[in-house]
Amino acid sequence: HLTAIAGFSKSVKISHQILEIIEKKTLESHIKPIALSLPGIDLQDFKMWKLYVYLATIVNLGLCGEQVKVKDGILVLNKNNFDQTISNNEYVFVKFYASWCIHSRNMASEYEKAANEASKLQMPIKFAELESENHTDLMNRNKIKGYPTLILFRRKTPIEYPRSNDRTSEAFISWLKDQTLPTVKQRNTTKEAEVLTKNEETVARFNSSIVASQEGNLEDLFKKELDLEFIDDVLNPDQ
Repeated sequence: HLTAIAGFSKSVKISHQILEIIEKKTLESHIKPIALSLPGIDLQDFKMWKLYVYLATIVNLGLCGEQVKVKDGILVLNKNNFDQTISNNEYVFVKFYASWCIHSRNMASEYEKAANEASKLQMPIKFAELESENHTDLMNRNKIKGYPTLILFRRKTPIEYPRSNDRTSEAFISWLKDQTLPTVKQRNTTKEAEVLTKNEETVARFNSSIVASQEGNLEDLFKKELDLEFIDDVLNPDQ
């Protein structure tokens, strides 16, 4: 239906590069039969030509887009889908490997087990792999020095899995859980606060309504343990 197609076409963003592709005869051979098969289409009419261009764009996106293959729960990356996969997912754990590398082969089953376990735990992580052959540019861009190398892309920022860590499914899952934990947590009791102060990187800010409702004195605890100036969010909101 033309109305539906026109409505959908408004949401399609047409770049100059796509328009250049549309003008090529190879793509036109795909589009013309589709456009001409629609009732009332006249390619000499400007409005119909506009629809022709939108149809070309939609089909072009379908022709050029590449579905990421999934093997044993792991995304199979290549030069055509790597950047898109990293950009479209908050967490992507990528195994950079070489098929000839014995260490890569030995780790393969553990990596697959970790992918299946992460799926069972409903962790927000995509497991993926990229083979070194024919992907020299991607290997160099990601500074891959040896195989296998594991990198978690957290909101497109790369974090390398420590080489000193075990390469078992349990170790992978444990490390990934740490990397995907919320960066801000609320602690409501003195006992919880005592645990928090053991982390030397802790930064704390308190709401006096929470502190007042607890037994003991969270203010004194954090002053003592962290040498922080207590900030009263309720009485002194501008501080």
